[in-house]
Amino acid sequence: MNKAVVRIIFVIFLIFISSCTEENITNPPPQEENNNYFPDNDGTFYKYEITVSDTSGVISSGFRTVHYMGHITIDRTPYHIQYDTVNTNLQLSGTTSYFRTTSTGVFYYIDTTGFVSLLPDSLQSSVSIQSEMRTLFFPLEQGSAWTVYRITIALNEFVNFSPFDISGRYLYDEELVLNLAGADTTVMTKKVEYTLKLILQPESDVQTFSAFGWVANNIGIVRLEGHAVVINFLTGGGLSVSDTSAIATQKLVEYRIGQQ
Repeated sequence: MNKAVVRIIFVIFLIFISSCTEENITNPPPQEENNNYFPDNDGTFYKYEITVSDTSGVISSGFRTVHYMGHITIDRTPYHIQYDTVNTNLQLSGTTSYFRTTSTGVFYYIDTTGFVSLLPDSLQSSVSIQSEMRTLFFPLEQGSAWTVYRITIALNEFVNFSPFDISGRYLYDEELVLNLAGADTTVMTKKVEYTLKLILQPESDVQTFSAFGWVANNIGIVRLEGHAVVINFLTGGGLSVSDTSAIATQKLVEYRIGQQ
C-alpha cells in the first residue's frame, strides 16, 4: 500500500471520528469490593471548570456540564446516553455520546460507519478499527495498563502501521483538594496517565501527547489535565491536530449522583 493511500485513510478517520476492546491489558490484582470509580446512574450530573492555554496564555475558559439520561441499544449492545455541553468565551457547543460500564472498565461507543463507507472495497480489509474506546480499566491498581483506542493499517502482508494509538495506565493514589460548591473538600483519587502516539504518515516521526485523569470512588472523574488533543478525544470532542500545543484543564466544581 503506498504512502499517499495511507495518508488518505487517516485523514478520513480524522474527519469522521467524533464520538465515544479489550486487548493488550496487563492484569492487576483483584479490586477491592464496593469501589465505584465511574457511577453510571441515570440523572448523574457533573460540572467542570475548564481552561485551555498555550505559550501565549489562556485561549479559552468556561464550563463543561455532563448529564447521564436514558439508554440506547447499538448493535445489540446496551449503552447509557451522555449529554455534554461546553460553554467557553460565550460559545456554546453540545455533543452526545454513548457508554457502558462493566466490572472490567468503561467503554465509549465510536461510530466508524461513515469512515468505513468512504474506503474503497479494496482497502477495507487493510484497516482495523475499534468500535469502542476503553476509557478506564478496572481494577485501577498497580500494574494496570491497557489500550484505550487504536487504528491499524496493514501496509503489506508483514508490516502494520498504527497512525493513532492511545494507551492508559494507573500511576498511584493521590489526595486532591476540590472546590465543590464553594468549599474545599479533600478526596482520595486514582491517578491515570494517557499517552497518545500519532503518526500522520509512515515515514514521519512519532508525535507523543499525554494527559492525566483523576477518579474518585463514588464520584467519578474529578480532574483532567494535559494536552488538549488527548482530553478532547477522551471527552467526546473528536480528534483535532490543528493545534497540538494547547494544554487543557478540567476541574470538577459540582456534581450530583443520580438514584439507582
